[in-house]
Amino acid sequence: LKEIEGAPFAGDVRKIKEEQAFRDMQLIHAVFPELVIGVMGLMRPPGFEPGTAGSEGQRLPKAIRGISAYKAGITGEALLPAVTPLASVANIVTAQDPKLWDAFRRYVMNEYSRVHALNILNYAKKYGRLLVIGDLSPLLELTPDKRRHVLTALAALARFTGRYEEFKRLKKRYGIRVEKPTKIMAQIDSSSLKELAEWINRAREILGVFIDFALATGMRPTEALESFNLIKELHEKGRLGDYYKDGWLEHFRYEKLFLRRTKKVYVSYCPSEIVTAVIEYPEKLTVEKVRHRLEEIKPLRLKHIRKLWASYMARFLSEPEINLIQGRVSKSVFMQHYFNPNYVPELKERLEKGVKSLFLTISAMSLKSG
Repeated sequence: LKEIEGAPFAGDVRKIKEEQAFRDMQLIHAVFPELVIGVMGLMRPPGFEPGTAGSEGQRLPKAIRGISAYKAGITGEALLPAVTPLASVANIVTAQDPKLWDAFRRYVMNEYSRVHALNILNYAKKYGRLLVIGDLSPLLELTPDKRRHVLTALAALARFTGRYEEFKRLKKRYGIRVEKPTKIMAQIDSSSLKELAEWINRAREILGVFIDFALATGMRPTEALESFNLIKELHEKGRLGDYYKDGWLEHFRYEKLFLRRTKKVYVSYCPSEIVTAVIEYPEKLTVEKVRHRLEEIKPLRLKHIRKLWASYMARFLSEPEINLIQGRVSKSVFMQHYFNPNYVPELKERLEKGVKSLFLTISAMSLKSG
């Protein structure tokens, strides 16, 4: 009997739920006052029941009274996510809770490259509110490229807050798909090649060892920096043989550095002479050091070196082979080819010829321009 007496009736349960929902909306409204106007207008505060005592005086604030969900841009489908407690998401994107934002920032910086992570953080701040209101319609007005970046940021935020399944349902509701750009192997015409060759030779005068290393391997600038410093570090520890074997830099053995979620590089061919020069270079390099030292020959064209490598090596490698070396294949495809003893030696031979030819071409173009 005591348990029955203490148990809430159905009406009490409903009242408790309404009170909780209203408190949730008040919390979200405090963070995003402009986003939940329509929802607050549809909700009744606790005790606001037609024809019940105590309803007098419990009026909605004037600023949010009498505004329909339609005018506020909130549909019936978006109502449920909007009234679901999302205070943690709201606090992250508005940085109301520094600890939450800092935790999200660390998560993103660990998962993505530095530049990509900073973009994600910026877009999460600007568009994270869309997860709170459950409305992705503003994304439909963006260009495909920008929409892709925003979706990446929202996906990261959704994963971090444990709401990724909700985010996927939300994308499906609005018919939004991530449109990945088609990978087309870069081709560089003769005039662009001449201009880039001139820049490379000027950069060599300032930062020769690193420029040669990037030119030989065709890696992304950040990957080249990581590899450059790893060579020096492992050499100092007497463990370079764990990484550099028979002309190959085996990046796949250091997953945290080179096998990121969206960008990967598994192996690179690099002549032993260049690896020796890296070992003998007096210091490790950072992004800031490279930018500062190449300041006088702006704009920086380190990314163009990778495109040049892909374009030039098409004379010696097939497009799938270039994709393999530059990390645009799955791990399973890489494993299938790299550990094939009948294939790798012949691939290395063609890479060696291609890299030598590329260096000779760049040097020859420099002499002509001089």
